Amino acid sequence: MSTQINPELLGVRDKFIRQIEEQIRTKKQLLLEKRRYLDKTKVENEYLSGVRNDYEKYRKYIVNEKEQQLRAMNILEEYTERMKHKAKLTEQQIKETREDQRIILNEIDRIKGDLDFLIDNETVSW
Repeated sequence: MSTQINPELLGVRDKFIRQIEEQIRTKKQLLLEKRRYLDKTKVENEYLSGVRNDYEKYRKYIVNEKEQQLRAMNILEEYTERMKHKAKLTEQQIKETREDQRIILNEIDRIKGDLDFLIDNETVSW
């Protein structure tokens, strides 16, 4: 039994092998490009993660400041209310105290609004 090699079959086989090798090269190139993209994205994500952490620290600081402002305004409001009832004030002083209370209550409402906004927007979609 002699085995004869058909040159046409060898040509087809060689062509098929070259196509497979080309596909492998193309896939390798695609994988390299994806790797570079992922490396770049990783660096950007680490940076954004740092920015997000900084933002969250700042937001917590602002919330704390607003809560302190709110406590201070409530103390002032309570004080003016006590003064209105305990102190013997003239009619003009009572009017001034009421105006002061109105200003303080408006400021309390503004601070509460700021706090509500900060708390409602606590989770920012990144």
